[in-house]
Amino acid sequence: KAIIDKPAQPGCRQPAVRQTSTPEIAVTAEDRI
Repeated sequence: KAIIDKPAQPGCRQPAVRQTSTPEIAVTAEDRI
């Protein structure tokens, strides 16, 4: 669900999650923000 929320919202975390497409990375990207 977090990965889908990424592309919906513009930001630096979008490309990061899009590159890996991993739930673990998605959590890390969200934690950064």
